[in-house]
Amino acid sequence: MLSKKIKILFFLLIILTSFGVKSQILHLELGVANYSPSDDDDINAKFKILIDTVESLIDDYGAEGTIYINDYILDGLNEAAEYLKKYLNDRGEHKIEVITLFGDYNEIEFPFVRTAHLKNPGFRQLPNMDSDITSNELKLNTLKKISEKSESGLQLTSYFYTEGWDVMSYIQSLLADSGDYLLVDLNQEGLQYFFPNGDLVESREPSLGSTTRVYELKRNTPICNAVITHL
Repeated sequence: MLSKKIKILFFLLIILTSFGVKSQILHLELGVANYSPSDDDDINAKFKILIDTVESLIDDYGAEGTIYINDYILDGLNEAAEYLKKYLNDRGEHKIEVITLFGDYNEIEFPFVRTAHLKNPGFRQLPNMDSDITSNELKLNTLKKISEKSESGLQLTSYFYTEGWDVMSYIQSLLADSGDYLLVDLNQEGLQYFFPNGDLVESREPSLGSTTRVYELKRNTPICNAVITHL
C-alpha cells in the first residue's frame, strides 16, 4: 500500500517538474554559531561560511523558501540568525524565512528538508580513530539520522582527509561494514573555516592544509520521505 502511494507521489512530482514548477530553498545548516566569548570577533569572517552557503542556495533554488539554522549555543545561534536576516533584508530578499533550531544536533529532531550541510565540524564531533566504539556508533548514527531528513543526504565539508587526520576515510570504512549508507567524496573543494577573529585554519593548524573537501552521506538505497513531504 505504501509502495503504491510512493509511486503516485513520484508521478505527481514528475508532472509538476514538467510544468516548470521550481523547487524553493528548504535547507538545514548545522553548527552555525562559530561561537567565541571574545570581544575581538570579526563578524563578517565569523559568518562568512553561512553567507556563502545562502548565496549558493539562492543561485540554485531562487530567493524564496526556508532556511533552518542550528546550534547548541543559544547566544551564538541568535547572533547568526540576526546577521543572516539583516543580510537578506539588505539584499532585498524578503521571501526567505530564517528559523532557528536550538539544541545539540545529536539529541534534537529536525524537519524534512531538501539540503542539509555540516561544514567543518571539529575532530571530536566526527567518528574518529581515537574514540571508543560506543562513542563512534552514536556519532555515526546521528549523521545517518540527519541525512535521512534531507532529500539529497547530508553534505559534510571537512579538513580531516589528509594523512594522520584521515577521519573521512575512517567513516567510509565504518559504513562499509553495513553497506546501507555511503559517504561519497564529491571531489570538490569546500568552504574554508574562519575562526571568529578572522584567522583561517591554515594559519592556526597548518598540518590540516589550506583546503577542505566536500562529501555526501546518504542511504545506499534512497528513502523518499523528504521528497514526499515537500512536493
